[in-house]
Amino acid sequence: MLRLRLKNDIQRGFHEGRRHYSPAVVLHARRREPGEPLPPLPRLAVIAGRRFPNAVARNRARRVLREACRLALAGASAPWDLILVARPQLLTLSPQARRQAVADLLGQAGALPGEAVAIV
Repeated sequence: MLRLRLKNDIQRGFHEGRRHYSPAVVLHARRREPGEPLPPLPRLAVIAGRRFPNAVARNRARRVLREACRLALAGASAPWDLILVARPQLLTLSPQARRQAVADLLGQAGALPGEAVAIV
């Protein structure tokens, strides 16, 4: 899994990606086109906004989401751009519930390894 870092790529993911919601996380998922010159691995951006009480909580939310994605996307080789937006409720969940919420969103998007790709 690679990091999605460029502002243009993140904006493209927001505008072209499909949105999937949960009370704790919002996922914007965009499947890259075969012609894009990038390795066929998922790229991830994690965003935690100012709705969190302080920087410590924002950084913890980002770390938690990156780890949950790392576990869920182990062995994935599909070309996805994934943007996870953390909500403050994320930090009230247990670690298993966090992982389950992220896995559910990735499953809805079709980005989990071994699942059929949802083409709409």
